[in-house]
Amino acid sequence: MKKENNITQSITHTMMLVTNHCWKYVKKNSRNSDMSKVQFNVCSVVYHYPGISQDGISKTLQMDKSSIAKLIFKLIQMGMIERKVNPNDRREYQIYLTKAGKKAVKDTLSIVNEWETSVFGTMGENWKETIMEYLTQFEKAAREKEYDV
Repeated sequence: MKKENNITQSITHTMMLVTNHCWKYVKKNSRNSDMSKVQFNVCSVVYHYPGISQDGISKTLQMDKSSIAKLIFKLIQMGMIERKVNPNDRREYQIYLTKAGKKAVKDTLSIVNEWETSVFGTMGENWKETIMEYLTQFEKAAREKEYDV
């Protein structure tokens, strides 16, 4: 007899729950408690790709351009990022973290790493690598399915 497929048995739902647990830990242990998870995601992309365009952030996070524009505006107001005109295309802006933005991202990544070490530490050796390997394959298959590759 086939088990009923409900939301608590969904891989996607479980990944969301894990992410939420991590973010609650970050919020509890962070001095940057005013930054939302999605604002951090934008800053994290800019941290890893300084000078990225708004369109590049949109594609990387798979969010619509209007949402990214609103997030960038708010992050500029918060003093986390700055926009500079692209010298090669004056119609486009390049996005950079400010000094405060870099510090916030580094501090938050440190807390995330602490959380991961603590969580994976309870699971024994090599779990992090194994889970990352499977999640990477899962994300690749999901991307290919989305674009029918």
